[in-house]
Amino acid sequence: MNTAAQGHISFEGDKVVTALTSDQVRSALSAALGNGVALMHVSYPNVDSRNHKSLESLVSQLSGHGFAETASMVHEEVPYLVFKDLKKALHVYHEIQKDSVAISASLYYSGVEGLLAETAILQATGH
Repeated sequence: MNTAAQGHISFEGDKVVTALTSDQVRSALSAALGNGVALMHVSYPNVDSRNHKSLESLVSQLSGHGFAETASMVHEEVPYLVFKDLKKALHVYHEIQKDSVAISASLYYSGVEGLLAETAILQATGH
C-alpha cells in the first residue's frame, strides 16, 4: 500500500498501480490546493425527520453568523466546500461540530486533516 501523506503518492517497487483511500485523496487535494485554501468534507446522513431538523438548524446557525453562501451550499448538501478564507473555514468547521447532531465535517489543509489541519490554519492566520 502507498502513502499519500502531505499529497505525496508512492508506488511500491515496480508496481504500476496503487490504491488510495478517500482520506488520502482529500489530503492530496488539500496539498495541491496550496496554502491559503482549506478543504472541508461534509457528510450528510440519509434524511429522516430528526436529521432534517439538524440540517435546518445548522443552515439557520450558519446564516445567522454571516455565512449565507455556505449555508446555502449546506442546505443543498454539497459534500465538498473549498475556502479561500481560512478563518471562515475554521469558524464553519466549528459550527458544524458544535451545532449539528447528524452532520459531520472533516477539515483538510496543506495535506493534513483534523486537529493537525486546525493547528496549521491557526498558525497560518497568526493565532
